[in-house]
Amino acid sequence: ALLVRKQQHASYDAETRLRLPLSNSVSAGLVAYQNETHHYFFAVKTTGNKATVFVAKAKEGGEDIIASGSLPVSKIITLGVEADKGKISFYYRDKNSAKIYLLQDADGKYLSTKE
Repeated sequence: ALLVRKQQHASYDAETRLRLPLSNSVSAGLVAYQNETHHYFFAVKTTGNKATVFVAKAKEGGEDIIASGSLPVSKIITLGVEADKGKISFYYRDKNSAKIYLLQDADGKYLSTKE
């Protein structure tokens, strides 16, 4: 499934709540998207009985994982993104926790058509 909303302002936030993928070959999450070679993919994946959260930055010919971490055992996770005037941050939380930032103040201008 895919749900899309056009970015209309320099400052915004978005969240999604999801169940951790059960298949080892699946990642699920949010994309902050400008085009095929300029986007951030913020997602979770499972490998065996371990869950990982990561941020991938697209580039010509692929992507680089620029931040990652282990997740606490939880079946449902919230992923969020906050952008403010050229900076973008990525956080997660389970139903009982405060925001845990995986990556703060990354280059949000990377997603702009004016750069």
